[in-house]
Amino acid sequence: MRGRILCGKGNGQSWTPQGQRLTSNLSVDYDPSFKNGIFGIVAYNFIPINSEQLTLGIRDSLNFKKAPFTVNLGTNSLYGISFDKKCPLFSSDSSVSCSGNLSITKLDRVSRIIAGTFNATLSQTGCDTVKITEGRFDMKF
Repeated sequence: MRGRILCGKGNGQSWTPQGQRLTSNLSVDYDPSFKNGIFGIVAYNFIPINSEQLTLGIRDSLNFKKAPFTVNLGTNSLYGISFDKKCPLFSSDSSVSCSGNLSITKLDRVSRIIAGTFNATLSQTGCDTVKITEGRFDMKF
């Protein structure tokens, strides 16, 4: 594992990447040459019958940011998050209600380390509301 990610969920249960599919259950990407610097994390929790995937990232402009900084979540924001279980919820989808924020507390481009915290609430008619609290990550890219 190149880092760690942990989410506390609204029901009080911890969520960490686990299980195996064809790819690593935790990956991070930082590309300073694409769209002024993008950052993304994909994590999944794959247990037969129960498969969940969490994706979060900054879509643009990371090259112009200096840690620490915080970005807010919204349908058209630079920060995006999704949670896919039985009902996929993507913050960029106009039918999904979303709120939250992502704080980058450390961004060391030389040592290639990124760390931060996040929280989000995602809901959509016909789906369970997903509340992610006390999310945090500390990873090499």
